[in-house]
Parts: sequence; structure tokens; C-alpha cells
Amino acid sequence: MYSREQYIKAFELRKEGFTYEEITKILKLKTANAVYGWIKRGYHPQGKFLSINHNKLSNELAYVLGAVEGDGYLGFGKFRGRITKGCIGLEVKDKDFALCFKDNLEKWSGLSVSFRKRNNTDRFVSTLFSLRAAQFINKYNINSLVKANSKLKSNFLRGLFDSEGNVSGSNLDRPKISTRFIGFFNTNLKLIYLVKKLLESLGIEIQNIDKRIGGFKNSLCYRLRIGGKENLKRFRDKIGFSIKRKNKKLDDILKSYKK
Repeated sequence: MYSREQYIKAFELRKEGFTYEEITKILKLKTANAVYGWIKRGYHPQGKFLSINHNKLSNELAYVLGAVEGDGYLGFGKFRGRITKGCIGLEVKDKDFALCFKDNLEKWSGLSVSFRKRNNTDRFVSTLFSLRAAQFINKYNINSLVKANSKLKSNFLRGLFDSEGNVSGSNLDRPKISTRFIGFFNTNLKLIYLVKKLLESLGIEIQNIDKRIGGFKNSLCYRLRIGGKENLKRFRDKIGFSIKRKNKKLDDILKSYKK
């Protein structure tokens, strides 16, 4: 993948007298063929340029990775057996979630993201049409997040819990029979345990992981639960939601605890 900055810089370096091989090393490219094609033959990199820092883990990229692992999706189109199109998208009922995804996706990629309400529905859609962006997200190893700093972990988890997290609170005025927890659902058990590890690294303990039947076609999925006043408070303070209704419910639950 090539950035706009690399493309422009190649011409500047050539004017300064650098060879194609030297330019390749300076720009950290794999081959000089690309540089030669740009400068000598007038070729232009196919597809939309991504931000020069797109490959550096940022708060925005972390959030996008989390959301895509949840409700988000990647789409690829083929022409004559070759992948020629790609997109990153999210379709949800919470407008604030869709807009937050759009904002983070634009800041990470440096590209424009479309936003619309689907006709005759209560669903909102944010979409980035970029093969390079979709391929990058598709190949990203999210397990590397265990070595990231706390802020990056928090943003990844916020994207995940915005997507597939729920806040459950019932009988809040009757402490002996009340239910208070945050749940995270997914069919991928490896992802569940990655979430567990990231949460624990932030000082948030989980209650349990159990199996559930539900979701798409009533398939087997797993639920991770976070409970207890201190753990719920840490989740709110360190991760939180981008969705107002979930934040409000969590605040209501925390207020229901007796001091």
C-alpha cells in the first residue's frame, strides 16, 4: 500500500538527485518498480491513498478494529477472479454509534466516509469504499493489542462493546434480587478470551464466560460477564460506550448501589 505522501515525496527526492533504489529505501518500499513507474512512466497508484500514518496503531484505528470485530463488516468485490473493490462498513440502529464509527474511520484513513439512514428503516449506515483500507483491516493481527498501551486497549474494547456489549439491570430497587452486569457476546471463543485478557490488564475482573444459544440463526455463542460495583465503575471510567443509551443505563445501575 502506498500513501499520498510517499507518492509526492518520491518526485521530490528524484529532483534532489536520489536514485530509484535510494528513494525506495528512504520511503521504505519493497521494490523500486513502483517508484520507477510513478516517475518514469507516469503511472499512478491504483485506489485511494490512505493516511501516511495508517499503519501505526492509533486510538482511531483501535476503535475501528474493535467495531469491525463486532457489528462492522468488510466487503470485497472481484473482477475476473481478481479482488478489485473493498469497503469497511457498519449498519446499526444507534445513530451516535454510526457517527462515532464514521469519525474514527475518517481520522484513521484520511478518506471520506459516507453516512446515511437506510430508507424505511431505523438503521444508520457508515461506509468507506477503499480496497486498501479493507485489506489493511482484514490482515491486522488484533492479538498484538495485548502489548498496546491502556488507551489503545480501551478504544479497541469500546468499539467491541459498542457493537456487541449490553448493559443489564433489573430490580434495581430491590438489592437482594437485582441483576447488574455488562455482557459481551460473540461466536469466536478466541476473541472472548482476548477480551478477557485486555479487560484484566485494565484492572477489570470478569464474573464468568458461558455458552448461549441465540443471535444469527440461533447459533452457539459465548457471553462474557462483568459484574460488581467496582468492576462496572472501572469499565465506565476506563472504557465506556459511545452510545448514549448504554452509558445512561450503566450510570443508572451504578447509582442504584447503596453507598
